[in-house]
Amino acid sequence: MVRFWAPLVGVVLLTGCPRPGDDSSANSPLVREAMNLRETDPSRAARLLERALEGNPRLARAHLALGVIHYEKTHDYAAAIYHFQKYLKLEPDSAWKDDLDRRIQQCKVDLARTGLNDLTDLGAQRRIQTLNRRIQSLEARNEQLTREKNALTRQVNELTARLREQTAGPGTARAPARHAATRPRAGTPSGALRHYTVRKKDTLSKIARAHGVSLQAMVQANPNINPDKLKVGQVINLPAAPPR
Repeated sequence: MVRFWAPLVGVVLLTGCPRPGDDSSANSPLVREAMNLRETDPSRAARLLERALEGNPRLARAHLALGVIHYEKTHDYAAAIYHFQKYLKLEPDSAWKDDLDRRIQQCKVDLARTGLNDLTDLGAQRRIQTLNRRIQSLEARNEQLTREKNALTRQVNELTARLREQTAGPGTARAPARHAATRPRAGTPSGALRHYTVRKKDTLSKIARAHGVSLQAMVQANPNINPDKLKVGQVINLPAAPPR
């Protein structure tokens, strides 16, 4: 019985048979590769044919080849029946119709022998098998993504800790820039600064003379201002006058 199938698939794929519509199975690279592997690696051949059918479910001869692989190699009789029936639906005038009808009946007998004789919806059973394979694939992918996520998280934590070590330590913290104008400059007594609000026609030298301090002391006390562009209402630092 098994030897009947290999010539059947070879003849159908190479020469074709009467059919109602165009079947491009022979032109499909996936189908051609599958046919080369059907004896040496039937599982891979089946996967290639499934991919070909995902792209074009009307590849009649791909259905036939899958039916043969499932019957001969994987002994998935439900899948064999499904694909034989798909082939006959696409190729109702096939010269192999009578032979395939007999093989479908044989598959049903084999199903009964394996305890699957209560199967009533072959299409649903085939869909369940496909979904189970998809679930297994996603579970494997999820495990891989979890490992990658954990590795990346460890890298982030290590880099964060290293950055904290580099930036931590005494003398590294800086006061905010907004306080720079009120900090005394070097050489100015701490706490000796006062404040003065610029008035109309004021200049830095005029303010210095009026308060008994040198122009240099005024400049040092106000490092962030332009002495030549004072603005009315601007608040500047006024150092204490030197002792007389």
